[in-house]
Amino acid sequence: MRSPRRSPVPLLAGVALLAAVAAISPGTASAAVPAAVDTAAPVLVYQTHNGNVVNLANGSKEVVVTALVTDATGARTPTAGFRAVNGADTAGFGPMVLVSGTPKNGKYERRITVPSTTPKTWFVVVDPLQDTLGNTETASHQDSTTMTVYNSSVPSVPTAPPGVWIAAVGDGMVAIRCNGAPFNGGSPVTSFRITASPGGQTMTASTCSWLFKGLTNGVTYTFTIAATNSRGTSEESQPSAPATPKFALSRTPAPVISGAVEVGSTLTATPGSWQPAPVTLTYRWYRVSSSGMASPLNGAVRPKYVITSTDRGFKLSVTVTGSKDGYPSVARGSEATTPVPGILFATPTPVVTGARKVGSTLTANPGTWEPAPVTLAYRWYRVASTGRSSAIPWATRATYATVAKDAGYRLKVVVTGSKPDYPSVSRTSVTTGAIAR
Repeated sequence: MRSPRRSPVPLLAGVALLAAVAAISPGTASAAVPAAVDTAAPVLVYQTHNGNVVNLANGSKEVVVTALVTDATGARTPTAGFRAVNGADTAGFGPMVLVSGTPKNGKYERRITVPSTTPKTWFVVVDPLQDTLGNTETASHQDSTTMTVYNSSVPSVPTAPPGVWIAAVGDGMVAIRCNGAPFNGGSPVTSFRITASPGGQTMTASTCSWLFKGLTNGVTYTFTIAATNSRGTSEESQPSAPATPKFALSRTPAPVISGAVEVGSTLTATPGSWQPAPVTLTYRWYRVSSSGMASPLNGAVRPKYVITSTDRGFKLSVTVTGSKDGYPSVARGSEATTPVPGILFATPTPVVTGARKVGSTLTANPGTWEPAPVTLAYRWYRVASTGRSSAIPWATRATYATVAKDAGYRLKVVVTGSKPDYPSVSRTSVTTGAIAR
């Protein structure tokens, strides 16, 4: 029986088939690289608004909110509006308009009519951004510059201070001040009321800065502030950051440094008696420059410190920090030592030149002393045949004009180099031959 005859494969189809096989055969072609998937939410590069203080005395006003947004795929139209600094009020939220660029890199604006409620302070907010793939931010964007709205033709109660700043925490007390001044509503602010929570304890002051006393150590408080003028009292501000008063260490003496101030010597920091005992003390040594800048010394964290050659020319100081559970830590610094003496590392022997006869001028060439600048002083001597030297009165310059009395004597010069915080060094020249008449 004859086998059925197979139809020939067309040439072009065969080529396509071979190409397909080659594409799927291992090792014969590179695997296709999948395109990167955008999983990031859009980025708000910046946001601004034109109107930090708005007066509605002459009618309604508009504020323009601007935002620059970027996204690899393309951002959806963002929304913007106002949210009250104090309270839950919102106003003006709605879509922004793309005014330049593209959804991948575009500038958006929204014109919003300012709410007529006065006086009031608002945050300018851009809602969480989203792109066309659904990638969304988790939080909205709040411009750090608020917008205060008032009407100068109708005096009103002031706005609340923008916030409360904790300046310091102590024993049963917290130092507090306004983080920015409130708008006075057209009538001067006459007092401020601060409230501690928990407990509701209040105090009143004429300035926006207080030392709130009578608090319980170990209790964590927040504080709010309200401002008062002739029209009334504002809303409470936003709460401060938490602050916890603590017992104070009753005795925190400054450490005293003892020991010779020279390379190789050991300095000792005596901390004194800290109370109430026991107090844990830690140490940190510093190198202090001539300008007063202190730099911590690596590894120098014990009561004793051995002076090294790299300390030359610097003063040294130590800071002792005392810590105790339930108490704020306290740091006390010592007085700085005198500078560690340096070393003049280039102190050449002077060379005397000039004719050795009465009436000639001899010159002392001192060479180069380092580290510059070094102050050089000169003293010339007569040397008798016995080797005894005697200083020549008034011969204290780099040059010396020989006189008749020098005849028969040999001469030499001593050069002394001095520099602040360095020990002085003297170098003596080779003695000349006898001075001829």
